[in-house]
Amino acid sequence: MEKQLLIVGLDPGTTLGYAFLDIKGEVAEIGSSKNLDLNSIINTSLEQGKVVVVGTDKAKCPSLVERFATKLGARLVVPKQDLLVKDKKILTRKHKIKNEHELDALASAIFAYKKVRPLLKKVDYYLKRNKKQDITLKVKDLILTNEGLSINDAINLIEQPQRIEPKPETRIREFIPKTKDIKQLEESLTRSEKENMLLKQQNRNLLEDINKIRSRDKYLAKKLEQLMPSEKAERLLEQREKLIKEMHKEIIKKEQQIKETENRTELLNEFLSNLNNTVLVKKLANLGQKDFEAKQKIIRIQEGDILLVDDPNIISQEILNKIKEKVSIIINKKPVSKQNEEKIGLVFINAQNFKIKEDIYFAAIDKKEFEKEKSKSNVLITIIDKYKAGRKKD
Repeated sequence: MEKQLLIVGLDPGTTLGYAFLDIKGEVAEIGSSKNLDLNSIINTSLEQGKVVVVGTDKAKCPSLVERFATKLGARLVVPKQDLLVKDKKILTRKHKIKNEHELDALASAIFAYKKVRPLLKKVDYYLKRNKKQDITLKVKDLILTNEGLSINDAINLIEQPQRIEPKPETRIREFIPKTKDIKQLEESLTRSEKENMLLKQQNRNLLEDINKIRSRDKYLAKKLEQLMPSEKAERLLEQREKLIKEMHKEIIKKEQQIKETENRTELLNEFLSNLNNTVLVKKLANLGQKDFEAKQKIIRIQEGDILLVDDPNIISQEILNKIKEKVSIIINKKPVSKQNEEKIGLVFINAQNFKIKEDIYFAAIDKKEFEKEKSKSNVLITIIDKYKAGRKKD
């Protein structure tokens, strides 16, 4: 079960006031105490959920509030000027509050929520439009805790952590690396490195949380023995240890994502450094509509492109018509039937003839190997190109 996301308002001082809102802006808890320090309020918040936004009512953010947000990897919302008492009373008028510390904390939380609410609505609209409401909490978590991260990039991190979205528009047939090709590969590398930094920061935050919980638990263990029966104390500590184990699992998962991203970065580097000696081709699982529509926004098939197709026997006539206008050569992994080869009317070269290095959407083939195989089919390629030229004149 996913932990609820929290927006927290804090009012530090001799008496520390705090307020927890859920991601919909509803109050989860309000409180205040003279016995709360930074570690205590961190532990209290972890029991409620995951803190993604932290608010204050002061234009000059108090040190404790800033450290709380930093340690939990949350977004900090600070007003341009101190919130006025009358404004805080308007913000909190619908809620029961015991003292001014709780009023300040709740006003800070509500102010922070109002600041991020337009972004949350934008996320809701985007996910509903793309039928991805099942990952709403995860997307909001990433978007709120990583300023500058787009909704689309957040979705990619969740659904396909290794996925980057380069958009090369190469004319493969010319086999001359263009400045645009190099720039797009470099952009892909930059995004891959940014993704890695994000994952590593999330892991550092999780490790810090674990260390704080364990450090606090040593203290709690002694206090619990004095305050409550040992059975109840053990049960509470077991719950906290379970939380730590879940956090460790999350760390392992992110480490795997980091490894996958690093592997992809290395491959993109290799593509970039070998542009003069390789042919870049664009990948499709098949020639059906579903796979084409899923990948076309990324690979953007252009005139002169070469395709690497896993199974060319799965065909949509509509997609085939689009491809035939731009592509002359398909490198096929699965053998194409004679009937489909005639229907498609393009040149097929067996993928087994090459040593292919593959990314998610692109692949690289040795230029000499490709030229050798292409020369065997040059007559047919010429016929196809002339046919296309005739179609354009018509």
